[in-house]
Amino acid sequence: MLKPETSTEHDLFRQTAREFAEKEIAAGYLERSKIDDFPWELYRLMGRHGFLGLNIPPEYGGQGVDAVSMGIALEELGKADPVAAMLAFFSGVGFFVNEAADSIKQDILPRICRGEAVAAYGITEPEAGSDVASIRMKARRDGDGWVLSGEKTSVSLISVAESVVVLAKIEENGEIRGMGIFYVPTGIEGISRSTFNDMGARQIGRGSIIFDDVRIPAENSIGSEGKGFHTIMAGFDLARAYVSMIAWSIAYQSNADAIAYVRERTAFGRPIGKFEGIAFGLVEDATLLEAAKLLLYKTFWLHDMDKPHTMESAMCKWWIPELAVKVIHRSLLVHGHYGYSDELPLQQRLRDAIGLEIGDGTAEIMKIILTRELLGRECLPF
Repeated sequence: MLKPETSTEHDLFRQTAREFAEKEIAAGYLERSKIDDFPWELYRLMGRHGFLGLNIPPEYGGQGVDAVSMGIALEELGKADPVAAMLAFFSGVGFFVNEAADSIKQDILPRICRGEAVAAYGITEPEAGSDVASIRMKARRDGDGWVLSGEKTSVSLISVAESVVVLAKIEENGEIRGMGIFYVPTGIEGISRSTFNDMGARQIGRGSIIFDDVRIPAENSIGSEGKGFHTIMAGFDLARAYVSMIAWSIAYQSNADAIAYVRERTAFGRPIGKFEGIAFGLVEDATLLEAAKLLLYKTFWLHDMDKPHTMESAMCKWWIPELAVKVIHRSLLVHGHYGYSDELPLQQRLRDAIGLEIGDGTAEIMKIILTRELLGRECLPF
């Protein structure tokens, strides 16, 4: 049986991440969550302490960490502030680091790592979310460059991103020749953006971006021409586990807060933790969280060992965000009317976690993937 293992280096990295999260960002989570604007102060602080672009190679300003280390960072940051964990995750822009032109990497990646610039990536469209193969955005050659037309939606960080990486179908003489990945500065002619009014993680600035015959140079095409779909889908395996880790961290902290609360809060002359109706639910949640953590780190470890992890990643993504929402909800209810108020972070954590059930693949899509992996393609529902 494959088992994840951590090294002394991982343990030291965890201690560093935990100290930073607890000392520098935990206290400001609730106040920051009430402000809709992008948290530049937090972003720059994370850059100064090395928590942006963690998986970006050192020659471009990052630390080049492995997946286990990235998981550790997301775990510790997420316990303190899930938005901070999301910023660490999004700053990786992993799927184009190795494929983009060196001039692009030299320009944008060091500034991301320092907390000076934000990059986004867009795959989802108004008529194509889970079904990535059905995207409509087009890219056609124009002289020595490309012209992009279409719309991307549900793009995180689009409110402040100075560039966006998008997936588009390559059109040639009226026919589709596969898909390509393109790096697009957001300040050029033909681009317009709008931001959604989300119920949680509002600082992330999720929204839409429209491309109206946007012209970019040839070198802004990333990776093998026509192979963009396969590149994107391969990157999803690890991304889904990272998103699930952020959800896990929110749930873990909420469960820990609830356990501490029921040991102190009294009713009928005794701590409410003495009542089975309260205690049993909390220990059940703690048990499930421990099992989920093992699955997450096994997935990270499999990636680092260059072993298949599509199945484990899909298991993480359907189960853990759903579990997280249930755990946070129970933790809020255990706190009673106090937990329902905005004096405690539980209500904000619940809103932040719900979005993680959707991003990078819903539970239903993950179960389709698992059906293919475990039962075979002949058992797929379509």
